[in-house]
Amino acid sequence: MGMHRMFVIKNKSANPLEGTWEEKGQIKTDWESFAVDATSFEHNGR
Repeated sequence: MGMHRMFVIKNKSANPLEGTWEEKGQIKTDWESFAVDATSFEHNGR
């Protein structure tokens, strides 16, 4: 099985199709073997 690692990226633009994406680093877990899409986002401060 391949190793899948999750990373955080951030874009300060109100429109994520604009602005610059910045890699913030890897999310470290005790179990690094497989990750299903762990997408999350913030909207209106939530």
